Amino acid sequence: MRLAARGFLLVILAARAAGAQPAGQCEPLRILYAAQSSAARIDAYRLGRRGSIEPTTPWASVQLARNHRHGLLVNPVKNVLYVGERDRVEAFRLGQAGGIRRIACEAVGPSETGHSATEIDSTMHPRGLAVSTDGRTLYVTQRGRDRLAAYALGEDGMLERGALPDTCVPGRIRTKVDAGYQDVAVHGTLVYVSEDGFTDSRRTGRIDIFQTLQEPEASALGFPVGSLCPEPSPEPCMPLACATASTTTTSTSSSTTTSILSSTSTSTSTSTTTTIRAALTRLRRPRNILIDPVESILYVEERGFLRVKNYQLDPTDGLFVVPPGESQAVTASKTRRIVNHDDIVLHRIVTANGETQGLLLIGSQFFRGEIEAFGVKVRELGDVDCDLPIGVLGCLPGRPTSVTSPDLFMSPVGLTTDRRIDPTSGQVRDTIYVSGGDLDRVRAYRIRTNRRGKLIVNPVQFSETKRQRQAFPNAVAIAVFPRMCE
Repeated sequence: MRLAARGFLLVILAARAAGAQPAGQCEPLRILYAAQSSAARIDAYRLGRRGSIEPTTPWASVQLARNHRHGLLVNPVKNVLYVGERDRVEAFRLGQAGGIRRIACEAVGPSETGHSATEIDSTMHPRGLAVSTDGRTLYVTQRGRDRLAAYALGEDGMLERGALPDTCVPGRIRTKVDAGYQDVAVHGTLVYVSEDGFTDSRRTGRIDIFQTLQEPEASALGFPVGSLCPEPSPEPCMPLACATASTTTTSTSSSTTTSILSSTSTSTSTSTTTTIRAALTRLRRPRNILIDPVESILYVEERGFLRVKNYQLDPTDGLFVVPPGESQAVTASKTRRIVNHDDIVLHRIVTANGETQGLLLIGSQFFRGEIEAFGVKVRELGDVDCDLPIGVLGCLPGRPTSVTSPDLFMSPVGLTTDRRIDPTSGQVRDTIYVSGGDLDRVRAYRIRTNRRGKLIVNPVQFSETKRQRQAFPNAVAIAVFPRMCE
């Protein structure tokens, strides 16, 4: 679910891993933000050099307008934290020391703008949040309205144009909450969204890929860069205001060339862009989705079959790879049936000199009180259970590589990971942070290599916050701030 933001941070960290810190620059400051659902607030914790939570009590907090439900996302370009609540999305400015300040409270309703809350849309129910690679657009899946909405962001990361999205794409299911759009991910200029699809008359869901508007088409049509559809409407993002998923490209020029995985377009015409570029159908209740931008692989949690599977993406255009003779993409690899995860993350293990050591898919088991880790493998010759090119890192194992010690009182929900290099010893430390709902704590587990050479999540936490009574943390996110040495 949150790989776009984490992937951005990993790129920065990997670039710094090759050598010492620049002159005058100290090790970056890391702040862990925890959404306390029952207490309706965000707590900020400082992370120590070894990844431990220091101190174990929050040093900064901010109150939310409503209880947090789904979605906690850091915009690393703008230093803004976005929080999804039952009827709105709030934005908070992050200071250079990690402090939090409310800069916008945006409820998706026709009358609310800025900090006002004259009208609240109780049917919105945001779930997935993703930000464009340039940090200028926020994408939100809204389960209550079954649509994917795009918000243009200001230079400071604030939500622009009042309370309404700039553009949206309505889903196909509006009769049942939780049956429509679920999660969203960004890869280049493409937006990927999962649809549950489970209703009284329907049993299969899908993953849709949308092309966002880039220059010069965006300016020619009068829409912000990153918009989802080029069709103007007097009532933005009301049902059927934008083109539906069945819309196809209609070009007014003889030739149009658009680069999917770059932020610019080579087109010189004002032709419209396809609202939907591709779809992967016949999935059974897909929800959480992740994209590995290094290997161009999409991971999806298929809740109807209690498993995680992945698909290969074309590195040139970001679309699903369809083998000859097939009508759509085929599964590259999958796990066996497992209990559904509340959250999943990908974490790439990279050495101090920048070499990839491995890849872990990590999921939280709410009812079992466990964290499962799946060691993703490289496709080797003779591997019949993985349909990827030889040498590609993307083969899922059938069972978890490691499982943390069960704690039925923890009720783990949201996850986030961090990688840091000790500037003195050069040692790499990988950590996963877990929001333990019923424990009212956030826990930190070390990611390491065991005696057999397999990557695992350590069975027992090495650090945790003090209990925040009746808080129920259900999401965590990390922001990195540069610091200058004196």
